[in-house]
Amino acid sequence: MDSSASDQETEDDTEKEIKWYFSLPVVQDKNHDILAWWSKHTTTFLRLALLALKYLCSAATSVPSERLLSAASYIVSDRQSCLKPATVNMLCFLAANL
Repeated sequence: MDSSASDQETEDDTEKEIKWYFSLPVVQDKNHDILAWWSKHTTTFLRLALLALKYLCSAATSVPSERLLSAASYIVSDRQSCLKPATVNMLCFLAANL
């Protein structure tokens, strides 16, 4: 089996996994522990569980929030104090993700 066939198979499996995930009923309970749900369903959704682990974990330190506040202080200066909140949010998002 060559590399491109293996890649295609992986891509097909991933698409099936995503379709299966989106076919599940939506949890309406706002107090539902999403990390516990992913822990329970890790074997069912292998690829999506890895993404959930990466993006749903909490930061262990306050450094990211301090960094964001520092970037915001550079963005909202005396010259740019009239920026709309949505614009400041967008600029902070861009500064954090560059």
